[in-house]
Amino acid sequence: MIRKLTLVVALACLSLLMAGDFRGVEAQVQDSYLLDALPSPPIAFVAIEPCRLADTRAAAGFPDPFGPPALVAETPRVFPVAGYCGIPNTALAVAVNMTAVAPGGNGFLSAWPGGDPVPAQLTARVNYGPGQVIANATVEALGAMGDLTIYSKAATDLV
Repeated sequence: MIRKLTLVVALACLSLLMAGDFRGVEAQVQDSYLLDALPSPPIAFVAIEPCRLADTRAAAGFPDPFGPPALVAETPRVFPVAGYCGIPNTALAVAVNMTAVAPGGNGFLSAWPGGDPVPAQLTARVNYGPGQVIANATVEALGAMGDLTIYSKAATDLV
């Protein structure tokens, strides 16, 4: 049933994309399930020079709100993104590399658009162990103010 449902949704979205219709689609599927698939219009990708937006290590010398203190365990922190480091003020999403530096315990980094509530289910962007330096690339949607919320399960520096 799941494979059949996935195929129906994928085909419906593909047909809309091929027709250039981005208004969305409602697909009635087996057993009275109503599935809303809302493809969004394409977003332009703007390449910029790599730039370190934030570094919470004290020795790095980054100013507030991009520098110290380190991320506090289980405490979301909002970083302004749009308008900094060459990122357009109109940016809706960013491709970023997040690095956990010397975490105090096992955990993960998670991210979501600034201004949004904490998601019911956090999704790990980087998994780490105590003392590690570990990174991962991710594409993240920005909040209405062009900001991004970062959450860490354990205290860690973020680069």
